Amino acid sequence: MKKIILLSFALLCLIQIYKAQVSVSLLNSYSLTPNETDTLGAFARIYYNQYRSKFYLVYSARQAGSIAPAGQLSNFAWREYDNNMLFTGNKGSLNGQTNAGDFAMVMVDSTYYHLTAFGSTTTGILKYKLSKYDDDFVSQANTIITLTANDNNIDQLMNYTNNRLIIGAMHDTSAFPPVTPPLLTYDPYINLYQYDLNLTSITPNKILSQKAYSWGGSCIYDTAGSSYYILADKTTNQFNIASLYSFKYDTNFNYISTTQLSSNGQWPQGVVWDGQYYYVAYHTGAHNHGNLLLGVFNSNWANVLTDTITSYPVLTTTGQVSYNANRPFITKVGTKLYISYDVEKYVFPVNKKDWQAHVKVFQINFTTGIDKSTEASQFSVYPNPADNVVKILSPNNGKKYEFEITDIPGKTVLRSRLNIIDISDLISGNYFINIIDSRSENIVEIKKIIKE
Repeated sequence: MKKIILLSFALLCLIQIYKAQVSVSLLNSYSLTPNETDTLGAFARIYYNQYRSKFYLVYSARQAGSIAPAGQLSNFAWREYDNNMLFTGNKGSLNGQTNAGDFAMVMVDSTYYHLTAFGSTTTGILKYKLSKYDDDFVSQANTIITLTANDNNIDQLMNYTNNRLIIGAMHDTSAFPPVTPPLLTYDPYINLYQYDLNLTSITPNKILSQKAYSWGGSCIYDTAGSSYYILADKTTNQFNIASLYSFKYDTNFNYISTTQLSSNGQWPQGVVWDGQYYYVAYHTGAHNHGNLLLGVFNSNWANVLTDTITSYPVLTTTGQVSYNANRPFITKVGTKLYISYDVEKYVFPVNKKDWQAHVKVFQINFTTGIDKSTEASQFSVYPNPADNVVKILSPNNGKKYEFEITDIPGKTVLRSRLNIIDISDLISGNYFINIIDSRSENIVEIKKIIKE
């Protein structure tokens, strides 16, 4: 019995050490609406264009002076910010859009793909509008996706992963179409659509196994494991409260397994994978009165960190005033997380629908137990800037290291066990080299390089 207790204690210590390997610290908070153009900003999403070294915020806006009913949004607005999140003065709207509201959007290289609801037919079948914009937010193309009679077209799921756009719709065989908040009688599934970057369907839509709500969900592909992960929630009480899950599928979207990420979580639309950790921003608490959390998970979806994004007080008395934070989105730039979201006033029990766009910046801190003053300081990279080849000089301590090169948003572009790396195929720009201990697989240092 004593051996079992000691073993359990040792295992607990190891878990605590492992969980302490990554942490985040808040650097800055920004309120980006209201501004000189817009009084409201919902569904805020932040992107980074590495070629211009600029941030771009896109949101559903209500223009100043609007006489439309309260809470009604008029256009999809964009604004440009420098590396210090200072507004440059460049702004505009997404052309080709006749109204604004729920939307999903991804940035691929420097091109944007925008998904929003698109009307309905006389039979009640809803549609998506999938649009493509260049880096100046000028429309390049669009296509209309006709959903099934049992699909809903709000709170869209869309990610770019495994060289395709993964699009999801809430599907229920008993509803024409499903409504939100969901009825207690719903038996929901996700109807999945796949498109290439030319807005062409790749494969027929597929209703995924395992019940889940796609509203505010996301999808990410694990290259090493050749698996898709759908992040979505389940609820039995109209989103009050939901449990958050990661559903694992093979390359043909055949179901494999389920991992619970949180017993109180929903809307996991903000997700990033950096080769070591998944960073997931999600809503917690009642659907119309809650806060945002940041969860960090390892490659097996074991939680290694949960941190607070917002901490508005939860109310229970009629007339009390608080706020509802919702719909988070993540962009990773180097070792910083830029989390965008919207906040509305909440006067118990009524939401005011006065959404405002916010961004918080978090620094990712890696702690591995290594003495940074000795070992970490001995790494050097040369030449820097480099044209064809870069060499990493490691300390002579008998340890082996691997080297992972990522672009500014955090996407892995090269990985090598050799300390001489051919970078001739990379486009010119800024990159990071993650120096990884081969035994522990921990990042021990990050170096910045410039490819000429």
